[in-house]
Amino acid sequence: MMESEANLVSVSPPSVPTHPGDAKPPTSGTLVLLRRPDGQLRLDAHDPHHPSALGLRPVEHLVMALGGCLSEFAVRFLERRQLPTTLRLEMHWKVSVQQCCIDDIQVRLHVDTPLDEMGLQTLKRMLDQCPVHKALHGNVQVSVDVIEKRET
Repeated sequence: MMESEANLVSVSPPSVPTHPGDAKPPTSGTLVLLRRPDGQLRLDAHDPHHPSALGLRPVEHLVMALGGCLSEFAVRFLERRQLPTTLRLEMHWKVSVQQCCIDDIQVRLHVDTPLDEMGLQTLKRMLDQCPVHKALHGNVQVSVDVIEKRET
């Protein structure tokens, strides 16, 4: 395998709806990221009730970015302690259609080694430093500009 392929993310292709117009955005979903000792991330998309012909939806990309970032911080923690770096992240989210926002994201990080209380607290503090996690907590100002094409 080429070195550049080691960090590729593989996505399980979703099933295609019978009528593309029938696909509605889900109000919840689950993604599972697996990180192997060689650094490869593998994503399995589990959303059989809301398939999409286009693959991942924007909320799924956001959740995947959070999982990828958290996995980097977790691996740094494990490497520093010379512990196995295989891990699994289960990420579940809920969307409020009425409020047009993500209600919550729940992440379960499974590591292949037991941790003492101090190690667990240190890992949690490290995970709180993830920039994607911080952005979701409102620490990043986002501005959106609309640029119109003007007739000349």
